[in-house]
Amino acid sequence: RAAVCRDEEGNFLGSSALVIEGVIDPATLDAIAWREALALVEDLHIQHFVVASYCLQVISDIHKGARGAYGAIVSEISSHSTSLNCTFSFESRAVNYEAHSLAKFSWRSIR
Repeated sequence: RAAVCRDEEGNFLGSSALVIEGVIDPATLDAIAWREALALVEDLHIQHFVVASYCLQVISDIHKGARGAYGAIVSEISSHSTSLNCTFSFESRAVNYEAHSLAKFSWRSIR
């Protein structure tokens, strides 16, 4: 999974990609990508930001504090995001193509 960070004008600030062997559940992978996005904005010293994803289930679980198969990751995201000024939003895969493309490239590069 991958995270791409841009400023409000669309300028590239940074990116990060993770390849996690053995995890195939899309929602779990997306939750891991959200956690990675929070780590990325901390590394870049960004305080106000939006995390966009095309996985409505994870967005819903974060807002509800759900404790499903990836509940520990949701808890970590929730507790981590309280110290930051962030918004979680839905974005279609077509719009969120940079992170999707980076994730695919990262996966192929280890094969």
